[in-house]
Amino acid sequence: MNSEPSARECIAQYVVSIRQSGVFLPYDDYNVIDQWLNISQDVDRIVTVLSELLPPYFDAKRQKGFLPGLKGISRKVEKKLSSS
Repeated sequence: MNSEPSARECIAQYVVSIRQSGVFLPYDDYNVIDQWLNISQDVDRIVTVLSELLPPYFDAKRQKGFLPGLKGISRKVEKKLSSS
């Protein structure tokens, strides 16, 4: 039995911790994470990009009274992953 989390699980857990809401992500968010992993298989790199982009994204949306899925920031993440 493999006890190590997959790359997808590591990224999802990071997103859940930044979101500060719930313990699971919506199904569509896992599809977005899979798209990011198709661009880069380097989990550390993806988490680094997310650490720059997600906190202000979620904070701004939280102030408006809702927490969006990852689709709204996906293009910015993909652009950063593709450029570096």
